[in-house]
Amino acid sequence: MMVDRWVVVVVALIHTATVAAPVKFVDLIQDGFDHYYKIYGYSMNDTAEYRVVAANSTCECRRKCQVVPRCSSVTVLPLEGGMVECRVSNKPGPLSDTSDRPKLYRTPGAFHFLSAATTNWVAVEADGYKYRVAGNLKSWASPPSWCVNIMAAWRTPHMPLVLLNVIPANYHVYIDLSRVANGPVTWKARGDAVLYEDTGLDPALLQDLPATQPSKFYAVHDGSQVTLMGDTGTTPRRILCQDNPLNLQW
Repeated sequence: MMVDRWVVVVVALIHTATVAAPVKFVDLIQDGFDHYYKIYGYSMNDTAEYRVVAANSTCECRRKCQVVPRCSSVTVLPLEGGMVECRVSNKPGPLSDTSDRPKLYRTPGAFHFLSAATTNWVAVEADGYKYRVAGNLKSWASPPSWCVNIMAAWRTPHMPLVLLNVIPANYHVYIDLSRVANGPVTWKARGDAVLYEDTGLDPALLQDLPATQPSKFYAVHDGSQVTLMGDTGTTPRRILCQDNPLNLQW
């Protein structure tokens, strides 16, 4: 079968339900046809971006995309009785155009193959994103213009792994986590809002201001333990920005 010839050359960290129970999240794969990402637990759900083709198995679905003209992405969605739904897409058009990649939505049990140009076939962090630290010191409410809508935020429990990997120990970085006076701690990113308590992240990571005061958070770690510190947000600090090369949807 075609799947037997795939060579997994990089494992892009892990996908975790908790830090103690990791499972795969993204693999980088190269075979005789192209370079791919294999993304676990995500699928194309926007019907304008894919069409369904007949396939009786995962292997046949993947093979369909290798013979269908202009197929750049394929989602394999397991169905009852061992069957699969095979969704193929011509997005991205040019493989080098990362902005044309299809939108991927969290779908337990599904997995998605995304073709990539060699130049943008790069490893991502444990949550499927890439990160940059803004160089200039800024207040929480004044990120640089290129980071305004991409301050780092998490709705899955990957955050400690990512922070330990992307920022040095004792480095303070603002993240897109905040709380209004007497309100819940909330992630706000990409026009969405998710309560911290709904993400599976450990509440013990939070060191907040008194509940009657509004709070803006920055992240810091000592090399092993991550802490999210409540703050007024006015002290200039670096800001952690979150790029989304796989077009994962919140």
